[in-house]
Amino acid sequence: MPFDLPSPFHLPRFAATVAFTLALGLAAAGEPEGPTLTASAGGSVALPATALELTVRLDAKGESVAAAFDALKALRAKASDRLKQDFAVDPAALAAETPALAEDDDEQRAEYQGGRHGSRLQRAGEEGAEAKPEVRVAQVLKARLPLKARDLADLTLEAEALKTRVNAGLLKLLEEAMGPKAEGEDGGEEAQMMRQLLRQQQREGGGPLQFGFLATVSEEQKQQALADALKQAEAAARRAAKVTGKSEAVLRNLSLSTESPRRYSQYYGEYYEEPDAEAAASGELRGGGVELRYHVKVTATYVLK
Repeated sequence: MPFDLPSPFHLPRFAATVAFTLALGLAAAGEPEGPTLTASAGGSVALPATALELTVRLDAKGESVAAAFDALKALRAKASDRLKQDFAVDPAALAAETPALAEDDDEQRAEYQGGRHGSRLQRAGEEGAEAKPEVRVAQVLKARLPLKARDLADLTLEAEALKTRVNAGLLKLLEEAMGPKAEGEDGGEEAQMMRQLLRQQQREGGGPLQFGFLATVSEEQKQQALADALKQAEAAARRAAKVTGKSEAVLRNLSLSTESPRRYSQYYGEYYEEPDAEAAASGELRGGGVELRYHVKVTATYVLK
């Protein structure tokens, strides 16, 4: 199956691996007799990222469920406006997941509960009443920020600069939503501790701002990767035919599989991967680096004649 590979750098680059097994046996009744060979080959195409995907965890609180959701709505509006104004994010590229009541994070609570509960209990004692528990809600906001560079080095520099700008702008917004800045104000001590924790989590990679990369693989690129895999499988079959003293390898059946796209989701601060059916249908690729790769694997059975 002859075909030409694209030569410019910005077009996909290909890689393939091959493994095969030889089964000496008779073919099924009614089909050509001879030993069979099953060859598995993988083809792939490398693509530069075209967008930076930003995931923002929004947290809000209130004295009631209604108050907490109102605060969350206001925070989401501010974050969306900041992304539109400062980063020219297309409103159509903004998506918000369903908000929900936030569950307590035991590890996070343990880091600051001494100061938080101590100050609350002190205030409650001074006021002669118990502190009323607050309702906390959370929501994930996602945005796509286009990347223009195509050279991988330039693309890395562009992405890192964009991350720095986003961190500076949105972290400040999230910190402002945590409450009073002065420790002497009511709730100021707790808010200050939460801001410190927020910055620490972001530095360690588990903060409210998470970044990933996106690219879209075209049908033509998928066909090129498949053709590359088929070429490798056929070459393996011909080599096996030559070694066994046969003159040709006749294809009997073929199956193929592609690597299922994955996406990062969040369960109140914990990120995990899951299959992304929407991305699979649209041809989107997601990953943690500026170069993304589409993989396809073929398994072909040949009769050696």
